Amino acid sequence: MAKRRKRRSRKAAPLPDPKKPFKEQDPRVLLAMCIFGEARGEGDEGKLAVGCVVRNRVNSEGRYGVGFPGVILKPWQFSSFNANDPNRHKLLEPLKHEPKAVWEACFAAAAAVFGEEAGDVLPTVKIGSLNFYRLAA
Repeated sequence: MAKRRKRRSRKAAPLPDPKKPFKEQDPRVLLAMCIFGEARGEGDEGKLAVGCVVRNRVNSEGRYGVGFPGVILKPWQFSSFNANDPNRHKLLEPLKHEPKAVWEACFAAAAAVFGEEAGDVLPTVKIGSLNFYRLAA
């Protein structure tokens, strides 16, 4: 008789608190918001690339801001947080604009960047990248 592997129950990804400003969001959620705003239409590798760019900037000794909130919210660094960006209003309530699976994938990438278990998302992006750019297919 074959052994059955236990399936781990995955907790639902926490959502942004729409009553809080961006700077008061949990850092993991804020990173997932950044990934959602910048790469929600990309595959796992593209989502992870955005997260790794943020992490690498955090590790660059204050050049891009201090900590995850400082880097993500630094003006003109991640366009989805710019006041005039059409995606900005979607960040605090992602499930109103995209299926739950999209938010879950963005949070999984953020969790991977924070070194947490994140399902099938594997860190394949080179350490040290401070920018990302997608070439047209």
